[in-house]
Amino acid sequence: MSDGVLRELAQIFDFAGVYGIVRIAIVFLILVGYWSGLKRSRITTGQRAAAWLFVAVPLIPFAIFAPVLVGLILLMRSARVSEAIDVVPADWLIGLQAYRLFGAAFLVQ
Repeated sequence: MSDGVLRELAQIFDFAGVYGIVRIAIVFLILVGYWSGLKRSRITTGQRAAAWLFVAVPLIPFAIFAPVLVGLILLMRSARVSEAIDVVPADWLIGLQAYRLFGAAFLVQ
């Protein structure tokens, strides 16, 4: 690979890495704010911890994956979407997978 290509890939990986850190920081701040709000309530420490864990563990991953699953199910049932995919050239569909390069940023870092 040429130096130019490697430099471009490094810039993409740097952006993806910073963006990932920002997303983690946002979730962290939301959870800290929720804990702070729970501390001001009149519930016991055990109830506070249970409420916080319920949001931190099941609800946040559910909020991330549920829209994707619902959208996928709706798209799979759509006759227009399946017809469009049937007529799109295969190399276009393969090219759409280029976003996976951004996922490689986590492997490189």
